[in-house]
Amino acid sequence: MSRVSIAWSLAKVRRECDILQAMNPTHDEILFVSFCVEMYARRHEMSGEAVMRLFDGLGVCEFLVESYDPLHSLDREAILDEIEVFMKGARVRESA
Repeated sequence: MSRVSIAWSLAKVRRECDILQAMNPTHDEILFVSFCVEMYARRHEMSGEAVMRLFDGLGVCEFLVESYDPLHSLDREAILDEIEVFMKGARVRESA
């Protein structure tokens, strides 16, 4: 990913993930959320915008920022697996 696309992605994540505006995350946390959005989009063949809407609706952005310390040291597949476990739990909570 080029520096221009990284900067664009970071700006888009910061702008579109409503919860991030209230949380005041660090640059590293925003970069991590952006990285997770891109990885999830690739795994599920979705657009970044669709992933952002999904993540925002289920509280994934907040989860990623709050869990940055333990998650950012995991490998890509483990991070995606953790995101999907969180999302399943969020959907269950949402339907209850």
